[in-house]
Amino acid sequence: MGNFFICDKCGNSDPLYIGFLNGKPYCRRCIDFIGKEPDDFYIPSKENNLKIDYKLTEEQERISNELLNNYKNGFNQLVKAVCGAGKTELVFKVIEYVMKNNLKVAFSVPRRDVIIDLESRFKEAFPNSKIVTIYGGHTEDLEGDLILLTTHQLYRFKNYFDLLIIDEIDAFPYNGDPVLYNFAKNSIRGNFIYLSATPDKKIVNEFKNNKNCKLLNLDVRCIQFQNRKL
Repeated sequence: MGNFFICDKCGNSDPLYIGFLNGKPYCRRCIDFIGKEPDDFYIPSKENNLKIDYKLTEEQERISNELLNNYKNGFNQLVKAVCGAGKTELVFKVIEYVMKNNLKVAFSVPRRDVIIDLESRFKEAFPNSKIVTIYGGHTEDLEGDLILLTTHQLYRFKNYFDLLIIDEIDAFPYNGDPVLYNFAKNSIRGNFIYLSATPDKKIVNEFKNNKNCKLLNLDVRCIQFQNRKL
C-alpha cells in the first residue's frame, strides 16, 4: 500500500518514509513541516515601482532585460553569475513587472541569515511595496507584494507563486535535499528563475537541453555600480 502513496507536500513515495495512522498513510519525511498557510486575501500595493539610485552595467542591463522577456514568454531560467556580479539586482526588473501585474512573486535562499540581510536591500529598491520576510521563528505575516523566505518555508505556499526566484541553489541545505526541492517545485504555478555562481553540471545540462528553459551567463567580476560597489 505504501508503494502507491505519494506525499502531496514533498513528493515522497519511498515506503521507508511512509507511516500509517488509523490505516491511513502519512509522510514521515516532511511531518515536521506543519504551520500556517497564506489566506490569499492580500490586496496588492498600487505603486510597486522600482527605485534605485545607481546604474547597472551594460552587461547587467542585458541580462536583466533577457530575464524579463523570457519570463513574459513563459521560460524557466538559470542565471550563472560569478560572486560579486550583482545577481540580486539582475532580477529587480522582472520582480517589478510581476508585482505591477498583481501576480505572486518570491525570492528564496537556503539560509536565513542571507534572507535577513536581503530584506533592507529589497525595501530600498521597492519603497512603496509590502516586503514580507519569512524564516523559522518569523512566520506571523505571510502575504505581501514580494515575499522573501528560506527554502524551508516554501512548504506553506502550495501552487502559489507566478514567479519563484531561488538564489544559491548550489548551497546547503537546499542542494541535494529532495524535500526542499519538492517544496519549491510544488509552490510554483508559473515559472522560476535559478541563480547560482556554481551550478552543477547536471542542472546546466538540463537547461541546455530543455526547450522550455533558458541559460544565461554573466561572467564578470568586481562589478562597479554608480555610487555603489557590491
